Amino acid sequence: MSIDDSITTTKVLGSKLTPTWMNNMQTAVALTGGAAISSASYIVYNDAGVYKAVNGTTGVVDSSNALLATVLQYCIDTLTAGGKIVIRAGEYTLASEVVVKYCITIEGEGSGRSNPGDGVTEINFGAFACFRVTMNGTRIAHIQLRGGSHETAGTYGIHYDTTDRNLNQNNSVEDVMMYQVYRGIYASGANHLWDLWVNRLTVNFCTDGIYLDATDKNNCFIEYSLIEGPDNHGIYIDDFDGVQIRDVDVLSPAVDGLYLDKFHGGSQQILGCAFDNCGRYGIHIEPAAPSQVYVDIGDCWSSSKSCGIYLKNVDRGTISGGNYVAVEGGSPTGFISLYTTTKIAVTGIHVVNPCDHAIFDIYLNNASAISVVGCIMENSVTDATYNIEEANGSDYNVFLGNNGGGTITAVAHVTGGNSAEAHNIRW
Repeated sequence: MSIDDSITTTKVLGSKLTPTWMNNMQTAVALTGGAAISSASYIVYNDAGVYKAVNGTTGVVDSSNALLATVLQYCIDTLTAGGKIVIRAGEYTLASEVVVKYCITIEGEGSGRSNPGDGVTEINFGAFACFRVTMNGTRIAHIQLRGGSHETAGTYGIHYDTTDRNLNQNNSVEDVMMYQVYRGIYASGANHLWDLWVNRLTVNFCTDGIYLDATDKNNCFIEYSLIEGPDNHGIYIDDFDGVQIRDVDVLSPAVDGLYLDKFHGGSQQILGCAFDNCGRYGIHIEPAAPSQVYVDIGDCWSSSKSCGIYLKNVDRGTISGGNYVAVEGGSPTGFISLYTTTKIAVTGIHVVNPCDHAIFDIYLNNASAISVVGCIMENSVTDATYNIEEANGSDYNVFLGNNGGGTITAVAHVTGGNSAEAHNIRW
Protein backbone atom coordinates (compact mmCIF):
# COMPACT_ATOMS: atom_id res chain seq x y z
CA MET A 1 0.00 0.00 0.00
CA SER A 2 1.52 3.38 -0.94
CA ILE A 3 1.76 6.27 1.45
CA ASP A 4 0.56 9.63 0.18
CA ASP A 5 -0.45 13.03 1.44
CA SER A 6 -4.11 12.07 1.86
CA ILE A 7 -3.71 9.43 4.54
CA THR A 8 -6.98 8.37 6.14
CA THR A 9 -7.27 7.50 9.80
CA THR A 10 -9.41 4.69 11.10
CA LYS A 11 -8.40 4.13 14.71
CA VAL A 12 -8.15 6.30 17.79
CA LEU A 13 -5.50 5.57 20.43
CA GLY A 14 -6.48 7.77 23.38
CA SER A 15 -6.85 11.20 21.82
CA LYS A 16 -4.43 10.47 18.98
CA LEU A 17 -5.52 9.56 15.47
CA THR A 18 -3.43 6.79 13.93
CA PRO A 19 -3.12 6.37 10.12
CA THR A 20 -4.18 3.05 8.61
CA TRP A 21 -0.70 2.36 7.25
CA MET A 22 0.79 2.92 10.70
CA ASN A 23 -1.71 0.54 12.29
CA ASN A 24 -0.50 -2.17 9.94
CA MET A 25 3.10 -1.54 10.91
CA GLN A 26 2.29 -1.38 14.61
CA THR A 27 0.73 -4.81 14.36
CA ALA A 28 4.22 -6.21 13.69
CA VAL A 29 5.61 -4.19 16.64
CA ALA A 30 9.08 -3.99 15.04
CA LEU A 31 10.23 -4.50 11.49
CA THR A 32 13.11 -6.75 10.50
CA GLY A 33 16.29 -5.32 11.99
CA GLY A 34 14.52 -3.66 14.92
CA ALA A 35 13.31 -0.47 13.20
CA ALA A 36 10.32 0.30 15.45
CA ILE A 37 8.07 2.33 13.15
CA SER A 38 5.59 3.03 15.94
CA SER A 39 8.20 5.10 17.81
CA ALA A 40 9.62 6.92 14.79
CA SER A 41 9.55 10.70 14.64
CA TYR A 42 9.82 10.52 10.85
CA ILE A 43 9.48 7.70 8.34
CA VAL A 44 11.33 8.33 5.07
CA TYR A 45 10.51 6.40 1.90
CA ASN A 46 10.87 6.56 -1.88
CA ASP A 47 7.63 7.17 -3.74
CA ALA A 48 8.41 6.72 -7.47
CA GLY A 49 11.58 8.79 -7.32
CA VAL A 50 10.29 11.37 -4.87
CA TYR A 51 11.55 11.07 -1.31
CA LYS A 52 9.00 11.78 1.40
CA ALA A 53 9.14 12.12 5.17
CA VAL A 54 5.98 11.18 7.04
CA ASN A 55 5.52 12.68 10.49
CA GLY A 56 5.30 9.75 12.90
CA THR A 57 2.81 11.59 15.10
CA THR A 58 0.42 13.18 12.59
CA GLY A 59 0.83 10.86 9.62
CA VAL A 60 1.28 13.91 7.39
CA VAL A 61 4.05 14.20 4.77
CA ASP A 62 6.11 17.08 6.14
CA SER A 63 8.84 17.04 3.50
CA SER A 64 8.92 15.89 -0.13
CA ASN A 65 11.79 16.30 -2.56
CA ALA A 66 13.63 14.59 -5.39
CA LEU A 67 16.85 14.84 -3.32
CA LEU A 68 17.17 12.43 -0.41
CA ALA A 69 19.68 14.70 1.37
CA THR A 70 17.13 17.52 1.44
CA VAL A 71 14.48 15.33 3.06
CA LEU A 72 16.82 13.76 5.61
CA GLN A 73 18.33 17.12 6.52
CA TYR A 74 14.83 18.54 7.01
CA CYS A 75 14.01 15.73 9.44
CA ILE A 76 17.24 16.21 11.39
CA ASP A 77 16.95 19.99 11.54
CA THR A 78 13.38 19.67 12.81
CA LEU A 79 14.29 17.23 15.61
CA THR A 80 16.23 19.71 17.72
CA ALA A 81 15.18 17.93 20.92
CA GLY A 82 16.03 14.47 19.58
CA GLY A 83 14.04 11.70 17.97
CA LYS A 84 14.25 8.82 15.50
CA ILE A 85 14.26 8.73 11.71
CA VAL A 86 13.41 5.41 10.07
CA ILE A 87 14.33 4.96 6.41
CA ARG A 88 12.11 2.33 4.79
CA ALA A 89 13.65 -0.65 3.03
CA GLY A 90 14.79 0.01 -0.52
CA GLU A 91 17.65 1.42 -2.56
CA TYR A 92 18.35 5.15 -2.25
CA THR A 93 20.74 7.60 -3.88
CA LEU A 94 22.32 10.41 -1.87
CA ALA A 95 23.77 13.36 -3.80
CA SER A 96 25.39 15.21 -0.87
CA GLU A 97 26.33 14.58 2.75
CA VAL A 98 23.84 14.62 5.60
CA VAL A 99 24.92 16.46 8.76
CA VAL A 100 23.72 14.82 11.98
CA LYS A 101 23.78 17.77 14.37
CA TYR A 102 21.21 16.77 16.98
CA CYS A 103 20.87 13.78 19.35
CA ILE A 104 18.93 11.49 17.05
CA THR A 105 18.74 7.90 15.85
CA ILE A 106 18.81 7.02 12.15
CA GLU A 107 17.63 3.45 11.44
CA GLY A 108 17.06 1.45 8.32
CA GLU A 109 14.97 -1.66 7.88
CA GLY A 110 16.39 -5.14 7.74
CA SER A 111 19.87 -6.00 8.90
CA GLY A 112 23.04 -4.27 7.82
CA ARG A 113 24.27 -7.73 6.86
CA SER A 114 21.25 -8.75 4.78
CA ASN A 115 21.24 -9.19 1.03
CA PRO A 116 19.57 -6.29 -0.81
CA GLY A 117 16.74 -8.56 -1.94
CA ASP A 118 15.90 -9.46 1.65
CA GLY A 119 14.32 -6.09 2.44
CA VAL A 120 17.09 -3.80 3.59
CA THR A 121 17.78 -0.07 3.47
CA GLU A 122 20.70 0.69 1.15
CA ILE A 123 22.05 4.19 0.50
CA ASN A 124 24.35 4.83 -2.46
CA PHE A 125 26.56 7.93 -2.25
CA GLY A 126 29.63 9.52 -3.81
CA ALA A 127 32.93 11.14 -2.81
CA PHE A 128 31.72 12.64 0.49
CA ALA A 129 30.59 11.48 3.92
CA CYS A 130 27.22 9.77 3.84
CA PHE A 131 26.61 10.92 7.44
CA ARG A 132 28.76 13.61 9.09
CA VAL A 133 28.13 13.58 12.83
CA THR A 134 28.77 16.78 14.79
CA MET A 135 26.78 16.08 17.99
CA ASN A 136 26.74 13.65 20.91
CA GLY A 137 24.07 11.05 21.53
CA THR A 138 23.65 9.80 17.96
CA ARG A 139 22.88 6.27 16.78
CA ILE A 140 23.07 4.91 13.23
CA ALA A 141 21.79 1.35 12.82
CA HIS A 142 20.41 -1.39 10.53
CA ILE A 143 21.53 0.13 7.26
CA GLN A 144 23.87 -0.43 4.29
CA LEU A 145 26.03 2.37 2.90
CA ARG A 146 27.61 1.98 -0.53
CA GLY A 147 30.17 4.53 -1.68
CA GLY A 148 31.37 5.20 -5.20
CA SER A 149 34.99 4.04 -4.85
CA HIS A 150 37.22 2.86 -2.03
CA GLU A 151 40.14 4.59 -3.74
CA THR A 152 38.58 8.07 -3.69
CA ALA A 153 39.63 10.12 -0.66
CA GLY A 154 36.73 11.69 1.21
CA THR A 155 34.34 8.78 0.63
CA TYR A 156 33.34 8.02 4.22
CA GLY A 157 30.47 5.95 5.51
CA ILE A 158 30.25 7.88 8.80
CA HIS A 159 32.46 10.87 9.64
CA TYR A 160 32.68 12.02 13.27
CA ASP A 161 33.73 15.66 12.96
CA THR A 162 35.10 17.14 16.21
CA THR A 163 36.04 20.50 14.69
CA ASP A 164 33.59 22.53 16.80
CA ARG A 165 33.14 20.44 19.93
CA ASN A 166 34.13 17.33 21.83
CA LEU A 167 32.07 14.34 20.80
CA ASN A 168 32.25 12.72 24.19
CA GLN A 169 29.03 10.88 24.93
CA ASN A 170 26.91 8.06 23.57
CA ASN A 171 27.62 7.93 19.86
CA SER A 172 27.02 4.48 18.42
CA VAL A 173 27.03 2.48 15.18
CA GLU A 174 25.11 -0.79 15.21
CA ASP A 175 24.50 -3.43 12.54
CA VAL A 176 25.82 -1.36 9.63
CA MET A 177 27.47 -2.61 6.42
CA MET A 178 29.64 -0.43 4.18
CA TYR A 179 31.03 -1.06 0.68
CA GLN A 180 33.38 0.87 -1.58
CA VAL A 181 34.39 3.47 1.00
CA TYR A 182 37.73 5.16 1.44
CA ARG A 183 37.20 4.91 5.19
CA GLY A 184 34.22 3.21 6.79
CA ILE A 185 34.20 5.13 10.06
CA TYR A 186 36.39 8.22 10.16
CA ALA A 187 37.04 10.74 12.94
CA SER A 188 38.84 14.05 12.58
CA GLY A 189 38.95 17.52 14.13
CA ALA A 190 40.68 19.52 16.85
CA ASN A 191 38.69 18.09 19.78
CA HIS A 192 38.27 14.56 21.09
CA LEU A 193 36.07 11.61 20.25
CA TRP A 194 35.03 9.81 23.41
CA ASP A 195 32.63 6.98 24.13
CA LEU A 196 32.14 5.70 20.58
CA TRP A 197 30.50 2.26 20.49
CA VAL A 198 30.69 0.15 17.32
CA ASN A 199 28.79 -3.13 17.24
CA ARG A 200 28.35 -5.48 14.25
CA LEU A 201 30.02 -3.30 11.66
CA THR A 202 31.00 -4.85 8.32
CA VAL A 203 33.29 -3.01 5.90
CA ASN A 204 34.18 -4.42 2.47
CA PHE A 205 36.41 -2.79 -0.16
CA CYS A 206 38.01 0.10 1.70
CA THR A 207 41.31 1.85 2.25
CA ASP A 208 40.81 1.81 6.05
CA GLY A 209 37.93 0.12 7.84
CA ILE A 210 38.01 2.38 10.90
CA TYR A 211 40.31 5.42 11.04
CA LEU A 212 40.04 7.57 14.19
CA ASP A 213 42.22 10.66 13.94
CA ALA A 214 40.60 13.27 16.20
CA THR A 215 43.49 15.46 17.36
CA ASP A 216 42.96 15.44 21.13
CA LYS A 217 42.13 11.81 21.94
CA ASN A 218 40.08 8.87 20.72
CA ASN A 219 38.20 6.47 22.98
CA CYS A 220 36.10 3.64 21.60
CA PHE A 221 34.59 0.20 22.14
CA ILE A 222 34.52 -1.96 18.98
CA GLU A 223 33.02 -5.45 18.99
CA TYR A 224 31.61 -8.25 16.78
CA SER A 225 32.76 -6.59 13.58
CA LEU A 226 34.37 -7.62 10.28
CA ILE A 227 36.69 -5.66 7.99
CA GLU A 228 37.74 -7.31 4.73
CA GLY A 229 40.63 -6.48 2.40
CA PRO A 230 41.56 -2.89 3.33
CA ASP A 231 44.24 -1.29 1.17
CA ASN A 232 45.87 0.16 4.29
CA HIS A 233 44.88 -0.66 7.89
CA GLY A 234 41.91 -2.58 9.24
CA ILE A 235 41.68 -0.29 12.29
CA TYR A 236 43.86 2.77 12.90
CA ILE A 237 43.49 4.84 16.10
CA ASP A 238 45.63 7.90 16.78
CA ASP A 239 46.04 9.48 20.25
CA PHE A 240 44.34 6.42 21.71
CA ASP A 241 42.85 6.62 25.21
CA GLY A 242 40.95 3.65 26.59
CA VAL A 243 40.42 1.42 23.56
CA GLN A 244 38.42 -1.81 23.88
CA ILE A 245 38.41 -4.14 20.85
CA ARG A 246 36.71 -7.52 21.17
CA ASP A 247 35.71 -10.27 18.74
CA VAL A 248 36.75 -8.30 15.66
CA ASP A 249 38.00 -9.96 12.45
CA VAL A 250 40.27 -8.14 9.99
CA LEU A 251 41.03 -10.07 6.80
CA SER A 252 43.95 -9.39 4.43
CA PRO A 253 44.86 -5.79 5.24
CA ALA A 254 47.70 -4.52 3.05
CA VAL A 255 49.47 -3.08 6.11
CA ASP A 256 48.29 -3.63 9.72
CA GLY A 257 45.27 -5.38 11.15
CA LEU A 258 45.24 -2.99 14.11
CA TYR A 259 47.47 0.05 14.59
CA LEU A 260 47.35 2.11 17.80
CA ASP A 261 49.49 5.22 17.35
CA LYS A 262 50.45 8.02 19.78
CA PHE A 263 49.18 7.14 23.24
CA HIS A 264 47.08 9.62 25.22
CA GLY A 265 45.95 7.64 28.28
CA GLY A 266 43.89 4.80 29.71
CA SER A 267 44.19 1.06 29.35
CA GLN A 268 43.72 -0.83 26.08
CA GLN A 269 42.18 -4.29 25.67
CA ILE A 270 42.32 -6.44 22.53
CA LEU A 271 40.49 -9.69 23.18
CA GLY A 272 39.34 -12.58 21.01
CA CYS A 273 40.22 -10.90 17.73
CA ALA A 274 41.56 -12.33 14.47
CA PHE A 275 43.94 -10.45 12.18
CA ASP A 276 44.48 -12.71 9.19
CA ASN A 277 47.00 -12.50 6.35
CA CYS A 278 48.25 -9.04 7.30
CA GLY A 279 50.72 -7.36 4.96
CA ARG A 280 52.86 -6.06 7.81
CA TYR A 281 51.76 -6.44 11.47
CA GLY A 282 48.74 -8.12 12.99
CA ILE A 283 48.71 -5.96 16.14
CA HIS A 284 50.87 -2.82 16.05
CA ILE A 285 51.06 -0.57 19.13
CA GLU A 286 53.61 2.21 19.02
CA PRO A 287 53.26 5.33 21.18
CA ALA A 288 55.52 8.17 20.09
CA ALA A 289 57.77 7.76 23.16
CA PRO A 290 58.00 5.42 26.18
CA SER A 291 54.78 5.98 28.11
CA GLN A 292 52.67 4.39 30.81
CA VAL A 293 50.30 2.65 28.44
CA TYR A 294 48.71 -0.59 29.66
CA VAL A 295 47.90 -3.16 27.00
CA ASP A 296 46.01 -6.41 27.53
CA ILE A 297 46.07 -8.74 24.48
CA GLY A 298 44.23 -12.02 24.98
CA ASP A 299 43.19 -15.06 22.94
CA CYS A 300 43.85 -13.49 19.55
CA TRP A 301 44.78 -15.00 16.21
CA SER A 302 47.24 -13.28 13.92
CA SER A 303 48.84 -14.40 10.69
CA SER A 304 51.08 -11.81 9.07
CA LYS A 305 54.10 -11.31 6.86
CA SER A 306 56.15 -9.44 9.43
CA CYS A 307 55.12 -9.46 13.10
CA GLY A 308 52.10 -11.02 14.69
CA ILE A 309 52.51 -8.50 17.54
CA TYR A 310 54.77 -5.45 17.40
CA LEU A 311 54.98 -3.36 20.61
CA LYS A 312 57.23 -0.34 20.97
CA ASN A 313 57.44 2.13 23.88
CA VAL A 314 54.80 0.23 25.86
CA ASP A 315 55.24 0.38 29.63
CA ARG A 316 53.14 -2.50 30.95
CA GLY A 317 50.68 -5.17 29.94
CA THR A 318 49.89 -8.80 29.18
CA ILE A 319 49.87 -11.07 26.13
CA SER A 320 48.02 -14.26 26.98
CA GLY A 321 46.71 -17.17 24.92
CA GLY A 322 46.19 -17.04 21.20
CA ASN A 323 47.94 -18.27 18.06
CA TYR A 324 50.41 -16.27 15.99
CA VAL A 325 51.40 -17.65 12.59
CA ALA A 326 54.00 -16.24 10.20
CA VAL A 327 53.24 -16.16 6.48
CA GLU A 328 55.68 -15.62 3.64
CA GLY A 329 56.65 -12.18 2.44
CA GLY A 330 58.17 -10.16 5.29
CA SER A 331 61.55 -9.81 6.96
CA PRO A 332 61.29 -9.07 10.69
CA THR A 333 63.85 -10.10 13.27
CA GLY A 334 61.19 -11.56 15.56
CA PHE A 335 57.59 -12.53 15.01
CA ILE A 336 56.55 -11.29 18.46
CA SER A 337 58.70 -8.16 18.82
CA LEU A 338 59.00 -5.98 21.92
CA TYR A 339 61.06 -2.81 21.46
CA THR A 340 61.86 -0.37 24.31
CA THR A 341 59.11 -2.06 26.27
CA THR A 342 58.87 -3.02 29.95
CA LYS A 343 56.75 -5.04 32.36
CA ILE A 344 54.97 -7.32 29.88
CA ALA A 345 53.78 -10.79 30.93
CA VAL A 346 53.68 -13.19 27.95
CA THR A 347 51.88 -16.40 28.91
CA GLY A 348 50.49 -19.42 27.11
CA ILE A 349 50.78 -18.21 23.52
CA HIS A 350 51.47 -20.44 20.52
CA VAL A 351 53.85 -19.16 17.83
CA VAL A 352 54.14 -21.00 14.53
CA ASN A 353 57.02 -19.78 12.39
CA PRO A 354 57.31 -21.90 9.24
CA CYS A 355 58.77 -19.16 7.05
CA ASP A 356 62.32 -18.27 6.27
CA HIS A 357 62.14 -14.65 7.33
CA ALA A 358 61.37 -14.19 11.06
CA ILE A 359 64.52 -15.52 12.71
CA PHE A 360 63.20 -15.51 16.29
CA ASP A 361 59.74 -16.32 17.59
CA ILE A 362 59.94 -13.78 20.42
CA TYR A 363 62.43 -10.92 20.13
CA LEU A 364 63.29 -8.46 22.91
CA ASN A 365 65.13 -5.30 21.91
CA ASN A 366 66.04 -2.98 24.80
CA ALA A 367 63.18 -4.59 26.71
CA SER A 368 63.16 -5.20 30.45
CA ALA A 369 61.04 -6.89 33.12
CA ILE A 370 59.49 -9.19 30.52
CA SER A 371 58.32 -12.64 31.58
CA VAL A 372 57.72 -15.36 29.00
CA VAL A 373 56.03 -18.34 30.65
CA GLY A 374 54.42 -21.50 29.34
CA CYS A 375 54.59 -20.70 25.63
CA ILE A 376 54.89 -23.09 22.69
CA MET A 377 57.06 -22.00 19.76
CA GLU A 378 57.51 -23.90 16.50
CA ASN A 379 60.36 -22.54 14.41
CA SER A 380 61.52 -23.96 11.09
CA VAL A 381 63.58 -20.98 9.92
CA THR A 382 66.85 -22.19 8.44
CA ASP A 383 69.09 -19.72 10.29
CA ALA A 384 67.24 -19.76 13.61
CA THR A 385 69.27 -20.66 16.69
CA TYR A 386 66.83 -19.63 19.44
CA ASN A 387 63.10 -19.27 19.91
CA ILE A 388 63.56 -16.31 22.26
CA GLU A 389 66.26 -13.68 21.80
CA GLU A 390 67.43 -10.91 24.15
CA ALA A 391 69.22 -8.07 22.38
CA ASN A 392 70.48 -4.48 22.69
CA GLY A 393 70.45 -4.02 26.44
CA SER A 394 67.46 -6.20 27.29
CA ASP A 395 67.69 -7.26 30.94
CA TYR A 396 65.75 -8.34 34.04
CA ASN A 397 63.71 -10.79 31.98
CA VAL A 398 62.48 -14.27 32.92
CA PHE A 399 61.91 -17.23 30.59
CA LEU A 400 60.24 -20.15 32.35
CA GLY A 401 58.65 -23.43 31.30
CA ASN A 402 58.52 -22.75 27.58
CA ASN A 403 58.47 -25.40 24.89
CA GLY A 404 60.43 -24.68 21.71
CA GLY A 405 61.07 -26.69 18.59
CA GLY A 406 62.54 -26.55 15.12
CA THR A 407 66.11 -25.93 13.99
CA ILE A 408 67.08 -24.14 17.22
CA THR A 409 69.95 -24.98 19.54
CA ALA A 410 68.22 -23.59 22.66
CA VAL A 411 64.82 -22.16 23.56
CA ALA A 412 66.12 -18.89 25.05
CA HIS A 413 69.26 -16.87 24.45
CA VAL A 414 69.87 -14.96 27.67
CA THR A 415 72.22 -11.98 27.39
CA GLY A 416 71.04 -9.73 30.22
CA GLY A 417 73.16 -9.98 33.34
CA ASN A 418 70.06 -10.03 35.56
CA SER A 419 67.85 -12.18 33.34
CA ALA A 420 67.14 -15.84 34.02
CA GLU A 421 65.74 -18.91 32.32
CA ALA A 422 64.64 -22.28 33.71
CA HIS A 423 62.74 -25.43 32.75
CA ASN A 424 62.57 -24.57 29.05
CA ILE A 425 62.37 -27.65 26.85
CA ARG A 426 63.62 -27.97 23.29
CA TRP A 427 62.21 -30.71 21.05
